[in-house]
Amino acid sequence: MNTRSNRPAAAWTALALAFAAFPAVLQAGTATLGFTAPNNKSKEKVSVTITYPPPNGGTYKVEATIEPGDNAMTKRDKIAKAIDDNAIPDWRVDKDPNDPTCTVKDLPKGATVEFDPGKTGEAADKIEVGKLQFGTSSFSGKFEPFDSDGLPAVFTAGIVTDIGELTTNVSAAELNFQTDGPIICQALFQRLAPRAPEYGAHINFAGDRLEVYFDPAYTITTGGIVFGTTSPSEGCRGQVVIPDPCPGCRSITRWESVRQHMSVGELPIVLDPAATGNGMTGPTVEPRGNRQFGYGIQKIRIHFDGPVTLVNPAGITVTGHITSGGVMSPPLQMLPGWIETLATDVIDLIFPTAMLPDQGCYTFTIQPGTFAEPLMGDLDCSVRSLAGDATGSGTVNISDSLLIQSRLGQPVNDQTARFDLNLTGGVLNRADFLESKQQIGHMALCP
Repeated sequence: MNTRSNRPAAAWTALALAFAAFPAVLQAGTATLGFTAPNNKSKEKVSVTITYPPPNGGTYKVEATIEPGDNAMTKRDKIAKAIDDNAIPDWRVDKDPNDPTCTVKDLPKGATVEFDPGKTGEAADKIEVGKLQFGTSSFSGKFEPFDSDGLPAVFTAGIVTDIGELTTNVSAAELNFQTDGPIICQALFQRLAPRAPEYGAHINFAGDRLEVYFDPAYTITTGGIVFGTTSPSEGCRGQVVIPDPCPGCRSITRWESVRQHMSVGELPIVLDPAATGNGMTGPTVEPRGNRQFGYGIQKIRIHFDGPVTLVNPAGITVTGHITSGGVMSPPLQMLPGWIETLATDVIDLIFPTAMLPDQGCYTFTIQPGTFAEPLMGDLDCSVRSLAGDATGSGTVNISDSLLIQSRLGQPVNDQTARFDLNLTGGVLNRADFLESKQQIGHMALCP
């Protein structure tokens, strides 16, 4: 049984102070998976399972098939592709060009991330998360005591913090080939637990798993668990929980542009806060309005993930660029006409008719100190105001009219609201089509 550390004892205190002075590299909402070479002699599946917390819930499992002879980088690429190909939720995955690791992004706080190497006989895999507080290494069931080469199987567990990596292993021979999960975990616990506090962690022996509790002061940059076995049996898994990086903080969950449709009531167009630039991939377009009701943006609705208290209305700012004759204006600074609290976790920014001129690109920003609660995440969103632009391209042309024409007769609802240009509600009609034709040639440019 061996225990390995990659940091000398003399460096621990200095490192703890040094890491506290630098920003975190692994932010909450991401999990980095690290892999070692598989040792399987036949095709085997590995899986990553991500479980979302309430109220949204949901468990999402992706699998990759590992071939005999695949190395660590090939295995990483297959797993990263399986995660990246998952459509709902649509996670983003980054791959390190030099190391067999991949980072899964866009994970909510409280989500659990589990990697199951199945029967691939991987010596030591790893999951790391910034500010990690809890993780487990599991060895469930009875394991084949010999690896695929006929040697005594080795079982590994460890922890990673800003201090370094502490890893221990035990071979089946040292266990007298008694390779039930609880026996393996007890042996690993006896070696790992006594030194874990030096790394800012506490380990509990829980039968067929080790529960690791991390002091977040030691995982500012990264915290993680190490797990693996060369045994070809399944049952070894690692799991971490994405932490809450800022208890009591709030984040924005949705931006909307809202207009009143006469016979239907208010209907939103959901905005994409990440979109920038021009063309089809630019900011979301608000195409609704006419001379009677006014063109473009009149209400921006912001949803938060918890109650918020507005203390500084002037902290919500608007920067606009107006397009005229195909030329974009310099930035114009504006403020909402007024702000309404729709619910404890929803606010409306109200703009009287023509306050935000049509053919404009507007960025709404929430400055620090606007709310009593600290805010985290992306706090701005750009929107294009362009009457008649049903396709959302930033330029009104015949394709917008034809798109609306193809929808004539459809009821006006959340899915079709952007085509009801004259805001009458009911069903999409010829007046919507004609309204778009009247705007051909107009455009809204963004910086």
